[in-house]
Amino acid sequence: MKAIYRNSRHGWVALAISLSACGIVASQPAAVQLQPTATRELLAADSTLGANASATKLSDALINAFADDVRFIGAGRLGVGTAAARTLLNTNPDNARSRMTWQPIGGLASHDGSNGYTVGYADWTNAAGQPGHAKYVAYWKRTPVGWRMLAYRRAAGSARSGTPDALHLLPSGIASGDSMTSARELHDAELAFSHLAGAVPLGEAFRQTASHDAVHTGSPTDAWFRVGPDSIGAGFVGSSPPVGTIAWAPDEVHVAQSGDLGITVGVITVAASEQQPAGRFPFFTIWKRDARTGAWRFAAE
Repeated sequence: MKAIYRNSRHGWVALAISLSACGIVASQPAAVQLQPTATRELLAADSTLGANASATKLSDALINAFADDVRFIGAGRLGVGTAAARTLLNTNPDNARSRMTWQPIGGLASHDGSNGYTVGYADWTNAAGQPGHAKYVAYWKRTPVGWRMLAYRRAAGSARSGTPDALHLLPSGIASGDSMTSARELHDAELAFSHLAGAVPLGEAFRQTASHDAVHTGSPTDAWFRVGPDSIGAGFVGSSPPVGTIAWAPDEVHVAQSGDLGITVGVITVAASEQQPAGRFPFFTIWKRDARTGAWRFAAE
């Protein structure tokens, strides 16, 4: 959730969802089902939307996949709702002329089947026939019309070749308290992540906070996702801001009713230094409970 590149904490981007004043929101109860079943349904929904995307222009394909209250990060800004998302998409004229498809490579649904997340790769061709490649991270909620993206971010990537890091997403842990307690715990976990990044290099903060199966989009030169704490931490070597110059906080926190998956959305602030100008950038981070300890761990960004 915190990269630093101007469009992703490798440049700086993220997202959050909501505790009353701070924006904490617990999902409404959903029909209880086994996590593996809900995960299969989520991956099937994402795959279908991605495969059908080429039938329309890129911007419309994404809007069709978004929930009405989506949190979309694009052009270095956060848009809330489909109208705001379309405005941000339209800042790049190519989005109205390109055709895109995408395919998830992994995902996980919450234990109650109400929320979930997926990560995957997208490919498009613009009006001039030039190809493009990206990695995407999406947080989903189940709606009356099926699974839809509550948060979405696409990160630049290069043409994929070679062997990617192995990806095997593990089940999340079971929450011991109610969803509001889980949301407050997640809010505090995000703040602790920021405080840690103020004391140690950013890559080390990610390494210490990530789950064993965490996924990160990495830098624009990374063709594949970075998987696992060590690979994610190594991705910041040479690109991290100086220690003590970056901080963030969640403006919104959203958790599944089952309290095992959640997302934070907020703003990253970077102080000016010799290596970088001052800046503020939106971000979102996906979290899940560790199945052994019950602690919230960074899962995807």
